[in-house]
Amino acid sequence: MPKRFALNEEHMQGLGESQRERFTDEMVAHLRRRFPDVLGRQSDAWIRELIGEGIQAADGYGLVLERDVAGYVELMVAISPGFDDNRRTPWAKEILTAPRLTPQEKLERMYEHVRFGTASRPSSSGANAAGQPLHPEATTMADASLAAQHPELEGRPVTVDPDDAPFRRTWTAAYREALIELEVRPATSRPDVAVGTATGDEFTPRTGTLSVTVTHEGATDSFAGGNVMLTGPGHRSAVTDASGTARFKNLVPGSYQVMAAFPSGEAGQAEVTVGTDEARVQMAAGRA
Repeated sequence: MPKRFALNEEHMQGLGESQRERFTDEMVAHLRRRFPDVLGRQSDAWIRELIGEGIQAADGYGLVLERDVAGYVELMVAISPGFDDNRRTPWAKEILTAPRLTPQEKLERMYEHVRFGTASRPSSSGANAAGQPLHPEATTMADASLAAQHPELEGRPVTVDPDDAPFRRTWTAAYREALIELEVRPATSRPDVAVGTATGDEFTPRTGTLSVTVTHEGATDSFAGGNVMLTGPGHRSAVTDASGTARFKNLVPGSYQVMAAFPSGEAGQAEVTVGTDEARVQMAAGRA
């Protein structure tokens, strides 16, 4: 019978460094694809140093998963390496140090400033184009979704003012769904693990899916065309299809409040716990 192999602290540290090296290699390739104009003249050594600084800075703000660190590094390229402590982007520090925001919410708030904060939006054209940390096709789809859901905004730009927060939430939810629909691949091969974690081949996804089916109160027929909103570890929204079902992918596990609202005035709510597999909930909507 073979002896059990035990990893000592030195072995574990070596595996962690190997994982971090793999993350850095993948990020170099990803950044060169996303920001060719900005990084075209920079050496791989320079980009690797930038990524190292990003890993350290992101960790200080509670951003440790590879997908979150990747988003932070993208912002460093799109805005400036020290955007988190720059007087031209004072909103960044405020968002990053907000105690009640999850890592995903922190990144999404900063993306909102990039998209809607005209005073701090990076240049996207010309010889010195900074590039955007947002996916261009998903951005276009989210813009169209916002316009369709809020026709009253025609001719008026959305801003980062508090009064426009509901519109920004609508746009952010649509942007997230567009990324899923477009099957945009993550920046690294281990997006749901911490940078430097010695995972080997034991990686398992840390997200789940949820199907919400809405029926008429006191009846079994489905309720199509309604807006279903989730609040919990993250904020999401989707529209029920012909079968009365709204589907959500890549959800952070946890407890969610589910609310459904329809143009006819009916509404309903429920609670559901999402794990790392598929969760389902059926709820009835009626008039208050």
